[in-house]
Amino acid sequence: MGWQARLGKLARTGKLEGRGMIDNFALAISHGLMALAILLLLRRRDLDDERPEPPSKIKRR
Repeated sequence: MGWQARLGKLARTGKLEGRGMIDNFALAISHGLMALAILLLLRRRDLDDERPEPPSKIKRR
């Protein structure tokens, strides 16, 4: 019996109901990391700095 058939059998018998915890945990971790990244990006001092960057020292042709 292949894994798809076993998964279908488990889904039909209702034995997959307790397996949602890892999905919720994975979602919480990934969303928490994205929120942390957004907060760190918003706290950067150069985010509101509208001064132009200094010209580079490399001479352009």
